[in-house]
Amino acid sequence: MAPSYVEARARFRDEMLRQFVASESVSVRQRIIPSLSMKAEDYSLEVAKLIPTAIGIARSYSDPYIRHRVEVQ
Repeated sequence: MAPSYVEARARFRDEMLRQFVASESVSVRQRIIPSLSMKAEDYSLEVAKLIPTAIGIARSYSDPYIRHRVEVQ
């Protein structure tokens, strides 16, 4: 059976947070950060643990757009 929209969306959110943390590419991170939520309840328990890491990466990143986006989100 095909996954429901809700399940597929949850998997997508989890994967975007994982990719933001794992990527070294400025352009990848720039594309991902607008779609990230910084609320733990928006992710699976395992992936929600990456939120502090993602925030730390974004706040200390060399790119001003990424630093700005994390503060407005």
